[in-house]
Amino acid sequence: MMVSAHGIGAAVLLVLAVLFVPAMATPSIPLPFTSGVVPTGSMVPAINEGDLILVDRTVGFSDVAAGDVVMFRGNDLWPISHRVLAHDGFEITTKGDANRFKDAPITEDAYLGVVAAVVPTHMLGPAGHAIGMILTVSLLLVMVAFLLCMHGYRQRIR
Repeated sequence: MMVSAHGIGAAVLLVLAVLFVPAMATPSIPLPFTSGVVPTGSMVPAINEGDLILVDRTVGFSDVAAGDVVMFRGNDLWPISHRVLAHDGFEITTKGDANRFKDAPITEDAYLGVVAAVVPTHMLGPAGHAIGMILTVSLLLVMVAFLLCMHGYRQRIR
């Protein structure tokens, strides 16, 4: 039996969907993971613009250490993911690897989690960012479908 490129692509997307279903960029939903597409090059060369990141929300604010890359709410529309320079127990000081200046200190209420994995979509060339966004939206739809199915299943077993 011959496997086509479409079959391999579908299998890869299915695996990514299974890995990222509970991990969409929806910080308001209390899931153990969240994910997102990196909108800027502030973390180059570690993380590039358009890369997908998986963020572990189970790592507590007090467990963050210098060198970790954390996601936090900034003043922009998108959450920010930058490297921890220092953590004094009350505030975390961060800076993008490619940035000249430190960020304003962040507190526990702005902290979203630690970056646990990076999917390097930049390797796909100029279309990488678009592919990352499409994949994120697709995974969001899969997650919504999964949650709706689970809701329907719970209603049937009651």
